[in-house]
Amino acid sequence: MGTGPVRATVLAAALLGTAALTACEPPLPRVQIVVDTTQSGGDDVPGDGVCASSLASGSCTLQAAIEEGNTNPEGTDITVAAGNYSPLAATVTGDIRINWGAPQDVWLHIASFDVAAGASLSMSGINARSSSADITLWPPTVTTAGKVQVDHSVLTSLVVQPTGVAFLTQSIVYAKSAPWIDDAGTVVSLNSSILGNSLMGGTMVNAPGAVHLSGSVVTDAEIRFDGTVTYPSTGATCAGSLVSHGYVHTDGACATAASPTDSTGAAGIVLSYQATAPGAQISLDPTSPLIDAIPIGEAGCDVNSTDVFGNPRGVDGNGDGTPGCDIGAIEYQPPAAA
Repeated sequence: MGTGPVRATVLAAALLGTAALTACEPPLPRVQIVVDTTQSGGDDVPGDGVCASSLASGSCTLQAAIEEGNTNPEGTDITVAAGNYSPLAATVTGDIRINWGAPQDVWLHIASFDVAAGASLSMSGINARSSSADITLWPPTVTTAGKVQVDHSVLTSLVVQPTGVAFLTQSIVYAKSAPWIDDAGTVVSLNSSILGNSLMGGTMVNAPGAVHLSGSVVTDAEIRFDGTVTYPSTGATCAGSLVSHGYVHTDGACATAASPTDSTGAAGIVLSYQATAPGAQISLDPTSPLIDAIPIGEAGCDVNSTDVFGNPRGVDGNGDGTPGCDIGAIEYQPPAAA
């Protein structure tokens, strides 16, 4: 149970009654809202300046924060503490940022985000536990006719409508049903992994729009149950336009407008399931060709950055004495660096 209603205060609102804003004046500050419960429930009165849901005993749920934030023309920054959150189905019609640039261990179960045309959603650290290789059974789904930025997060599907654009950075799209990415607009994938598995079948990426890839991998993952390979990688399947901007790895029927630094073949990404534990562990096999494939200093290899799980980039993963960055969202951590 939370601490009660959280007020979304607009510090500059009082100025509007006494002075007109000019092009030379700074923009109004973004509204700040802090979620104080893991429960579900919509906002009681969107636009009243209070994030509160009677379904959560008056506390500020994530869904209530989004609904209240939608009403703020100056945009809203939402802070969500680490924790496991109840299911939600959120519609974004404003300019919403969730833990943007400050990822927390936020786990959303059976969550969906629908971003309207002209709206914007940016979020960091969703369903990607810091410094761990866990992924949940039901990461969020995102459908957008507006703009979406996803950073250090795990999604289960991404649908981009003709007016939409989506940016993936250090993130994973791991699908539960085909297609994983259905793009009629524009998708830009930076240091990210688009993963499927032979259990699901179907087309992994359907791209009548353009999917732009840099430092990213599109692959069919190998599945292991209790350490035994149960479903080997059978190759990814794609339809439409995949455009490489360097250091892209694909397998199966997922061709790109190739760069000289691209590669193909089995990627060596493993999804490990245990009979006694929910979800999956995702990792790179030590022999994966993705390891150290991007030289330090090249676009896509920033040694000051981290992978999707918060692990350092630019380690010497293959042990050849020359550090590099791995293609995709996961940076292999050798035993000596783990």
